[in-house]
Amino acid sequence: MAIERADGIPWQDVESLGRPDTEASEHLIWFFPEEGKVFKATAYGKFGHSIERGSGKNTPLEYLRRIAAVNEAFQDSATIIGKFRHPDAALGLVHAQDFVPRKKGSRKITDTQILRFLNEQGFELDPMRAGVFVNQRIGIEVADAHPGNFIRSENGAIVPIDVLAFKFDQNKGIDFFGTRTEG
Repeated sequence: MAIERADGIPWQDVESLGRPDTEASEHLIWFFPEEGKVFKATAYGKFGHSIERGSGKNTPLEYLRRIAAVNEAFQDSATIIGKFRHPDAALGLVHAQDFVPRKKGSRKITDTQILRFLNEQGFELDPMRAGVFVNQRIGIEVADAHPGNFIRSENGAIVPIDVLAFKFDQNKGIDFFGTRTEG
């Protein structure tokens, strides 16, 4: 695997981070608010979810593209900081992003607030795919936009913390996966 041989991605000792604060469907997550960072390691020898193929179906390259698309769409700070070996010998990736403190006492973000936020960011609900939002201007689609994947920051802003985002090139008739689209 190319990532395994890539010298530019250093090996990380995720065990040195201690027990994860959260074990989610895609990541093992550690919060370091005092350092202003969150670390996420891909879980279970998989590279996250795919909008088109479902849970745990991303390739490593798609995972990297997904992080880049979230950064572009929402000015996120996620950066790959390393690779590691799972106990079952599967390869994993670790990324870091800025820790966003939650607004104290804020209620859970609602679906209506998420829709308004995504619309303000130029995303429209895709009429052909349930739960997928598309921003034609920047060529990014977003899914998994549910209340558990958003927080309200201390300054009151809605912040996506774990959405699926994929870049596509509508002008070339190519979707994120490099497949020709109709049109």
